[in-house]
Amino acid sequence: MERPVAEVFSDGAWGEQAREDRMQLTKCDGQVWLALNNLTVDSKCRAKYRYDDHRKATLERVKRFFNDVLFDQLPILKDLQRVVDEVLLMVTPSSHEVTQGRLILEVVPETREALLNKTEDEWKAIASGHLATHFADTPESRTAAAMKMDDMAAMFEFMCEMDDAKKATAKAARKPEPPPPKGIVRVDFSRLSPDDGEYYRWHVYDMEFDPRGDAKEVEVKLTDGNVARGDQYKLSPPAPTTPAPGKTERARAAQTAAAAASERTPVPHDGKVAATYGATRAEATLDLPAPGRPHADVYGAGGSGVDGAASDAIRELSDMPNGVWVTIGQLSRDGFALQLKLKKTKGVHEAYRCGKSGKYYVYEPSGGAITVLRKEKK
Repeated sequence: MERPVAEVFSDGAWGEQAREDRMQLTKCDGQVWLALNNLTVDSKCRAKYRYDDHRKATLERVKRFFNDVLFDQLPILKDLQRVVDEVLLMVTPSSHEVTQGRLILEVVPETREALLNKTEDEWKAIASGHLATHFADTPESRTAAAMKMDDMAAMFEFMCEMDDAKKATAKAARKPEPPPPKGIVRVDFSRLSPDDGEYYRWHVYDMEFDPRGDAKEVEVKLTDGNVARGDQYKLSPPAPTTPAPGKTERARAAQTAAAAASERTPVPHDGKVAATYGATRAEATLDLPAPGRPHADVYGAGGSGVDGAASDAIRELSDMPNGVWVTIGQLSRDGFALQLKLKKTKGVHEAYRCGKSGKYYVYEPSGGAITVLRKEKK
């Protein structure tokens, strides 16, 4: 009689396992344990998963697999053991109480059903239409495809140069910056990264006090009944953006197109703005109108791709307000309050577009006013 053997699945194949290695974890075992550990221990997962009596009993079945040999191979599972013990000590509701009032969504495959219901003649008509448009091998189509590829290459080079400049600026921003000179308000715009949720510096403007106007006395009534008095100064529009000349002809052409769309670098629609006056800094979040849609395929006809997205965004841009005011700081708390005016740009450009949402940045600083808290004489 043959002696029974144990087999395990490892490296894509079943193989015999020696008796002395029976307690050793395979790659598949380790992946399952790590996945269970992440789903159970991670605080974000725990916040979205409510335990009831049935789920608690199911999780309790894991305890019988805990032993010192397992913890020696995966020490991180000690956290899983602790969380399982915590769940078992919880007072959980019944399954009916957990599921009561829960919204249940059903996926209806409308697109798939519509495709399956098309007849053979309809598919042939679609194929003929695509053959005459998207896949037409004509001199005009080849020229249009070459122009689109050149535009993409120029845009890519321009955005790479901008990215290098932004990285250098962000690296320099880690060091403490000196305060702006007297009579200058420094306005620092940051972009919200959709990948990690952090803010990264986008562009900095220095706005000077308008020498043509005198200070205007302002009184602000506070919630406690007191009155804060300040002097309001007009701010001149910041200087136009002048980036370093591109290294190639394509990059310089892209810079020219970007300058035609907006005189100054537009600000992120969902970013953050910080104003520094003297040694005081105040911040505010941005929620600006933004045209655009997610990136589409740049090939094909019918208004798709970069050109189609820009055309749609320009049409949306015409319906947006010409100017937006943003207030930064509080007079009584920060010692100043900045009213920043943002005006709508002339057009849109791919360099000023969110890569994740496809939204274009279409507002640029054009002046404003700052109210400085007046120091009362003692």
